[in-house]
Amino acid sequence: GTRAVWILPLDNPDNESGTRSRFSRLRPMDVEALRDHDRAPDIVAVEPVARTGSRVTITWEGTTYSPADFAATPPGLAPIYNVKLSSGVFYTEADEADHAKVAVLGAEVVDKLFSPGVEPVGQRISINNVAFKVVGVMARKGTIATYNQDDIVFVPLSTGIDSITGHVDSYRVLGILAGSPVQV
Repeated sequence: GTRAVWILPLDNPDNESGTRSRFSRLRPMDVEALRDHDRAPDIVAVEPVARTGSRVTITWEGTTYSPADFAATPPGLAPIYNVKLSSGVFYTEADEADHAKVAVLGAEVVDKLFSPGVEPVGQRISINNVAFKVVGVMARKGTIATYNQDDIVFVPLSTGIDSITGHVDSYRVLGILAGSPVQV
């Protein structure tokens, strides 16, 4: 949306050769610094996103699909990413605190994984052989440039770290919501 800003770490532009001086990390202390209203008064929300180094594999009743994107993130990312749901709910702070194995699927993932007429909400899927319950389905958002916003699966950050990504040394992206488009 017009109030969202995305921060990505600067990876080594030399593909692991040459100097590593251009490599940066996005750590929990960066999230806390950006949440400090005295230091960053125009920021309404900041949420980290952890991802795997490779694609995840989702399975439902023998059908397997690997979405283009996987995001382990607290529920506060939903308004930053401007998530609208076609069915179900986005997971909650309680799900995050409980390390709940719940997922929200993009519309493209639903198209590839489920048979026509099947309601995904309430279904049990596996993500990299770990059982999850589908609690929500995103409304179709479309593609921006080459990024298909519908080919994604969201899980709580706590659960993603426990079950999919493992320890996170650096977040893959920080989503920030400014107070207004002017404040961006």
